[in-house]
Amino acid sequence: MPFAFSFSALDVEIQDKYSNPLSVYTVHWRYTATDDDDPPHVASMIGTTSVKWEPDDPAFIPYADLTQATIQSWVESDPNVDIEAMQESLLAQIQEEVEPTHETMRGDELPWNEGDGD
Repeated sequence: MPFAFSFSALDVEIQDKYSNPLSVYTVHWRYTATDDDDPPHVASMIGTTSVKWEPDDPAFIPYADLTQATIQSWVESDPNVDIEAMQESLLAQIQEEVEPTHETMRGDELPWNEGDGD
């Protein structure tokens, strides 16, 4: 099953205390799983990853030179991001869509509303 990161936003300091222009400090991400069914079942989760820079850090990448691959490597190296656990959770969400074990009852399905037409 394919899993993929997407990145919706980057929080940046316009100029950080080390005079690095547009220094990223937070990455906003979404991790998505899609099965091969037609139509496909999709599950996703969102999160953020903090990025910290030290003065004169040789790993600092200017904002204009950032790539999605670089951002993804930051997220994947975050010790708070457990890719295996995230994949297990997304697979469970998709399995619940395919073979539901829970349902939310509302409106006419509620015992006190049966036959009310609401």
